[in-house]
Amino acid sequence: MGIRSWALIAWMGLTLAGCGSSPDAPPSPNDSTSQSLTGTGADSSASSGLTGNSTASAAPTLPPLNREAVPNPFLRYIGRNDVRSGLFNPLALATDRDHVLVADGDRQGPQGACGAVLEFDGLASDASAPLGFPYSDLTESPSVKRLSPHPKALAASSRYVFVSDDTGLYGYMRDSRFVLNFGRPLANPCDGLALAGTNLWVAQGGQVFPVPVQTLIPDPATVSFALAARSLTANASGSVYAATATGVVRVQASQITLSFGGQGTDGRGPGFEAPVAAAGDPRNGDVYVLDRHAVVRFDAYGRFLTRFGAGLVQEGASLAIGAQGEVFVADRGSRQVLQFEPGH
Repeated sequence: MGIRSWALIAWMGLTLAGCGSSPDAPPSPNDSTSQSLTGTGADSSASSGLTGNSTASAAPTLPPLNREAVPNPFLRYIGRNDVRSGLFNPLALATDRDHVLVADGDRQGPQGACGAVLEFDGLASDASAPLGFPYSDLTESPSVKRLSPHPKALAASSRYVFVSDDTGLYGYMRDSRFVLNFGRPLANPCDGLALAGTNLWVAQGGQVFPVPVQTLIPDPATVSFALAARSLTANASGSVYAATATGVVRVQASQITLSFGGQGTDGRGPGFEAPVAAAGDPRNGDVYVLDRHAVVRFDAYGRFLTRFGAGLVQEGASLAIGAQGEVFVADRGSRQVLQFEPGH
């Protein structure tokens, strides 16, 4: 599908003027790069999954790696107390500041199995219970339609929640839970979603491209990347992170500014088994990669720092980082959401 087919299914003429989210802060100096690529480019190490031509500028002199990273300690499970878990099959995560949103599948209700998005406070002393009601209904009674039991991707900001399941992309207003477009799909199903500034970044049909949130209609002239992304995330600085079958790509200001495989840019990494998701720490630009059974952490230049979560993560599905560096992992193996302490 991709960018050309998006507008065929998105609703036409409807704008959300006055409801758009505020732009995120520009990329910080801490979110700096080890290379600069323009347009649709290929990773110079052939590990990012990109296709096409690229133009790489000279790599800047990197600061010394003068910190000894230690694995992020496990903190707790989200949505679970001593008796039971309130999550059935968490498949996708997103964060807005210190809140983590969970797209949970295979939930059971009076009308059968469905999906829902639940919100938790990642800094609260007790994160076993969700905040407010879940995002689930797509129509009002008497004939209620809900998200399918198989959510695929999730993105959130202070104003919006977007979730894709196997039937399409849907949107909600964050505070009111009001469903956009009368509960009809905004677009075909997406592999990844990320909200960065005024754009919703989408991975769909082998392409990664931004869509203005106020219109949800892509500009055909906009930048897009031929990138088979498995997932997308964004941090508060506006950086977008894509995980491919072999590596990680970071996009800043519509340019690819970093890409690397499992050994990192310094060759010291442990390698990837099957990267599932990537996310950036908004505090310092560290890049976290969920590699199926563990999380691998790199610095903002792609240099290997540490690996953690092995033995706890059974079959990772999604990854998200909070504003204070909290690390959240959705694990389809244990059907839990794990929270790890911020890295140092």
